[in-house]
Amino acid sequence: MKITILGGNGYIGSVLGPELVKKGHKLTIIDKKEPFKHFKAEFIDKDLYKVNKKTLEGSEAVIQLAGLTPEKGWSKKSLRDGNVVLTSKLAEAAKRAGVDNYIYASSTSVLGTSFYGETKWRAEQQLKNISSELFNVTVFRIGNVYGYSPVMRWDGIINSCIKSVLNEKRIQIKGDMNAMRPVVYLNDLVNAFEYAANNPSRIFDWYYVSEANHMVIFMALEAAKVMRDMGYDAKFDLKRGFSPSYKAEGNNYFKINDIKTTELKEAIKKMVSEVLKNE
Repeated sequence: MKITILGGNGYIGSVLGPELVKKGHKLTIIDKKEPFKHFKAEFIDKDLYKVNKKTLEGSEAVIQLAGLTPEKGWSKKSLRDGNVVLTSKLAEAAKRAGVDNYIYASSTSVLGTSFYGETKWRAEQQLKNISSELFNVTVFRIGNVYGYSPVMRWDGIINSCIKSVLNEKRIQIKGDMNAMRPVVYLNDLVNAFEYAANNPSRIFDWYYVSEANHMVIFMALEAAKVMRDMGYDAKFDLKRGFSPSYKAEGNNYFKINDIKTTELKEAIKKMVSEVLKNE
């Protein structure tokens, strides 16, 4: 299958891309960011705002990872442009190119009250309006992602705990220790994307991609236990305050019958081993 990833050289795409090639797909990655390495894929260095019908012609499935996250302190206008406006433009280009399977990386942040979450929700609504019998859209509301990637992000809850143990021998938590978050292991998320590429939705569907909802303190304790078993002790530095709490609930979980999600403790152990191996 010919698959195009929009924004495929970041944290998720750098694991997803090689896995899709490994599964036998013909892959194109469009991104201004340099790839961590060149593998058997077509890499197009292009501003995503300049992607058009011609760019996407021949693609059977398009996966949009591109978008802005709140960690870099983007303005509201930048978040709106990078999530709502860009998503609408890319989806319209894909529809005109004859793509019949469009997969969008949204976020469980739509369940909260942040402006970032609002922009992801608005992008979902744009896609719902654009979808049709000839342009099927799957929206993944992705939980807080953790796991090793050649292009690491350390801002997620579990990822940041592991980094602080390795670098500072402590786990620092700011905010509400009992706040809930949906989480998903990166390798399980990659499997979900690959499955969705092979199995289009019917017109429009959205799903939670999350293994479970966990309290922040529980995830930190699990990370600390795994690290201790591997010879890394850590002290806790807790600074209580407010942080939003939300859970992915209901029946709209993305289920893959022949793929089991990884248990939290086992996933953390795999991640730490990969981080240490690639230091």
